[in-house]
Amino acid sequence: MKVLEYLCVLFNGGIVLKHSALNVYEYRIGGIQNCKNVFPYFDNHTLYTKKSISYIL
Repeated sequence: MKVLEYLCVLFNGGIVLKHSALNVYEYRIGGIQNCKNVFPYFDNHTLYTKKSISYIL
């Protein structure tokens, strides 16, 4: 959960919520302005999974 809380600080937005599954939490970010904070990070830190294709598109 600490990693997810760090994402709130790193991206200057978002929220950590408890998932319906036991001991599972999720990081959610919404709104165009908040999402704009995420793009510069991934522009500078390459994704190495198949998610990189989605990000490029």
